[in-house]
Amino acid sequence: MEIRYSEKAYKQIKKIFKGDKKSAKIIIKEIEAYAANPSGNFDIKILKGKFEDIKRLRVGNYRIIFDDNANRGSCKSLKMSFPKFLIGNPVPLKSTTPD
Repeated sequence: MEIRYSEKAYKQIKKIFKGDKKSAKIIIKEIEAYAANPSGNFDIKILKGKFEDIKRLRVGNYRIIFDDNANRGSCKSLKMSFPKFLIGNPVPLKSTTPD
């Protein structure tokens, strides 16, 4: 199955790669593994509503949103996202120095 990345997905994976090369490599590896064997053991969910043709692949803390058009032999990655609940406001660190 051919893999095509949207411009947005390409920019996102590039940004992830700058900050966390290991995660970026795992994401690419999982996308390629799914494209090679869609019936394998992956954390995939089919979205609901008007997006029912779109799937979500979970790779660690990242979600890859993609259109799996198996009958045309292609998989188009639309977006990569990091769950908002993990991005939220950072917890302030307590000072370890005595006052």
